[in-house]
Amino acid sequence: MRRIHLARGWGGLALVLAATLAACGGAAPRDTSQPTNTPVPLIMAWQPAQAAITADNPIVAVSGVLRLHQGTVNDLALSASGARLATTAADKVVGVWNLADGETLFFRENLPARHVFFGPGDETLITVDRDGLARVWSLAVIPPPADDEPLAEFSGHQTATAGPVAQSPDRTLLAFGSENGDITLWRVPQGERIANFQAHREAVGFLAFSPDGRYLVTVGAERGVRVWSVPSGDLLRAVIDADRVEVEAVATRAAFSPDSRLVAVATDRDLQVWTLPAGEPFASIPLARHQASHQLAFSPDGRWLLGCGAQPTLGLWDVATREQVALLPLPEQNCRNAIFSPDSALLLTLSSPGRDLFLWNLTSLHESQPGGKPVLQRADRRGMGLPDGVSFYDIAWPGDGRTIFVLDEIGPIYALSARVS
Repeated sequence: MRRIHLARGWGGLALVLAATLAACGGAAPRDTSQPTNTPVPLIMAWQPAQAAITADNPIVAVSGVLRLHQGTVNDLALSASGARLATTAADKVVGVWNLADGETLFFRENLPARHVFFGPGDETLITVDRDGLARVWSLAVIPPPADDEPLAEFSGHQTATAGPVAQSPDRTLLAFGSENGDITLWRVPQGERIANFQAHREAVGFLAFSPDGRYLVTVGAERGVRVWSVPSGDLLRAVIDADRVEVEAVATRAAFSPDSRLVAVATDRDLQVWTLPAGEPFASIPLARHQASHQLAFSPDGRWLLGCGAQPTLGLWDVATREQVALLPLPEQNCRNAIFSPDSALLLTLSSPGRDLFLWNLTSLHESQPGGKPVLQRADRRGMGLPDGVSFYDIAWPGDGRTIFVLDEIGPIYALSARVS
């Protein structure tokens, strides 16, 4: 593993950091500041994103605040055009935002949605509640009539408690997992059920489509992991077959490589990677316990694999060599989420309990030689203009990467955009 050094400067511009940053081999200083009871709200005019956040434009700052929700945001989705953002929160409010001016285009109260998706062509909005009831809303008229009714309703599972939900890359399919282990595929926005199959003998805990839309990976509570063909629902491979052998490791997350030729599974003790469609073992990488229990992802260029979880560090592995290339220090209890930039040169991390947000420049990892000591620069929340005294619930970096969304625990959503001189 390469030793990582941390630097203050970034692209010749000085950044304000929370504390002196420690080298990866040592203990990182903890941010001892505590959220205040009455944090000062950040009020500012909305500024639309001018450019993608990349290695060429790595300095980000708050460019607007979306204020609608009075509770934790459950889910958000970016339209295919990148012009709109849909959000749903614990306050039972669903909204669609115009990212050109930060104004609300669509507003629904008393709609207890857990998930929100844009349909094909951005012509519809699909909400799914905790019981798996999906509603399809028209976006043909903006703003819609106050008495507008959904175009269609369907229940993801008619005989079982709903579980995770995922949308296919082309936005035409929704996959519903359930507590009895079955999977149902629905075509949207028509609400047409096209497949139903028993995926696991216990509850489905996780599912995800491959980037090319040909496969669906599922993780069951019985510790099995399977890959299915889409849309037929035929079993392609049982990469971890808990029905035939006793499985000791507990799988929590799975991820496909950008070319859909690899599938990685994070267990509570290792990373396991297989080739597709053959299902041949590709790599087995030991982990610290639950190191990738919260996030497992390939970089968009397919070079790196990251694991983020119940450890104060984030691991980066070189996919080709199967070797760990970095162990990034996170000063709080664990890693809540981590997301690559579209150019794979930047990495955004959020640690729990939600006070520390770091944007890492991974360029020196690409450029350094084996055995070298690359210098990684990172910016923190203060350098981004995010307010003190606020804890964050989650982060999102969707679409073409022009805007980072940082979710406040009590509802506001902060938009971060690249500073363009």
